[in-house]
Parts: sequence; structure tokens; C-alpha cells
Amino acid sequence: MNGMTSTNRMSLGTSIALAALVIGLFGWLRADIGDLRRDVRADIGTLRSEVQTDMGDLRQSITRLDGRIGSLEDRMASVENRMVSVENRMGSVENRIARVEGLVEGLRPALAASGPAL
Repeated sequence: MNGMTSTNRMSLGTSIALAALVIGLFGWLRADIGDLRRDVRADIGTLRSEVQTDMGDLRQSITRLDGRIGSLEDRMASVENRMVSVENRMGSVENRIARVEGLVEGLRPALAASGPAL
């Protein structure tokens, strides 16, 4: 028998079986890693498209807000102009009141001299 004992043959058979098992496991792991990579790439693609969609929505919202802010700034400028106009009118009215008060003060001595009030 070729100089191999039955123990050597069993050990050789076990080694071959173990090597085949290890090779099979590595093949399975390699295939599984490939599947995982494909899944990750698909998930990344999905996330990219979702982020792009969200960014587009965000840009539209920002554009709308910019328009609203611009409109509010215009309205505030209009209100400020009205306030300046009101302040000018108030100054004019205060000047008129002061003139009327001066006239009334000037009339008091004349009225007092003319006689008692009814």
C-alpha cells in the first residue's frame, strides 16, 4: 500500500475536506460581501435622490421666504414713510396749537378788561 497508513489516509482526507470547507466559506463570504456592496450602493443612490429632492424643496421654500421677506421689507418701508408723514403732521398741529394758545393768552387780558363773563 504505497506506504500510507490508514491514519495518514484519514488525516489527508480530513485535511482535504477541511480545505474544501474553508474554500467554500471564503467563496460564500466573498459573494455575501458583493451582495452587501450592491445593497449599499443602491441605498446610497436612493439617499442621494432623496437628498436632491429635499434640497430642491428647500430651495423653493427659501425662494418663497425671500419673496415674503422682500414684501415685508417693502411694507415696512411704506409704514416708515407713513410714520414720517404723521410725525410731520403732528409737528404742524403742535405749532398751530401753540399759536392758538398764544392767541388765547393774548385775548384773556382783553376779555377781562371788557367785563365779567356771562
